[in-house]
Amino acid sequence: QKAINYLVSYYQKNPTKTDLNFFKKRIVGNISDLMLKQNEAKNYLKVLTTNSKYATTWLKNSDRIDIKSFVAQSYEQAGVYQEALKINQNILKKLIKIKGTHEEKERMVNEHLPSVESLYLRLASVAVNTRKMGSAYQYLKNIKVPSKLSSAEKIERVELLSVVENERGNLKKAKEYLKNLIGTWQGKPELLSSTYLKLARLQLQSKDYLNAELSLKEVERLHADKAVDDD
Repeated sequence: QKAINYLVSYYQKNPTKTDLNFFKKRIVGNISDLMLKQNEAKNYLKVLTTNSKYATTWLKNSDRIDIKSFVAQSYEQAGVYQEALKINQNILKKLIKIKGTHEEKERMVNEHLPSVESLYLRLASVAVNTRKMGSAYQYLKNIKVPSKLSSAEKIERVELLSVVENERGNLKKAKEYLKNLIGTWQGKPELLSSTYLKLARLQLQSKDYLNAELSLKEVERLHADKAVDDD
């Protein structure tokens, strides 16, 4: 934020001495960096506030994909699913269009570009939250290379698959997805806290009380180790 303020202040004081295009590129880049940090900190309302603050000035007519992606994720977290859906669909079309081109390489260097796999995951999440399980299943099937997802995204993908299968009446398969994830996971154990909790819910649903209790004990263990927060 300081860097943005310095650049904007200097430009305003020296409008005839500076190269507008150069300054705009630097300022917009710093705005993107700021929104990335806000996004990573899960300060989604701050992302939207930052976007709104600069929407009519430095971000006006900006074609940066990463900024649009941060805004879409924030809308999703705020429950404004239709807006998130619309933005992510447009981003996906753009990424598919530029795939393998010089523009894609340039954007990968200059932007925090989301992967196609991440976009399908976000679209699947929105579909699940709007109860469109058929669409969610198709989006999840389109994630051809799950290894391109981050650790948290890999877990989210399996959890969404579990939700979809449960909604389709396949409780056994829904539980299997979560059990397989837990059994093969090699990342940070604390990332699985939500997985254990979701598995416990499904086990309760199928009256498998003993295993539900065991799953909950894993959540309690991670909490005791300070690996997960009170929520």
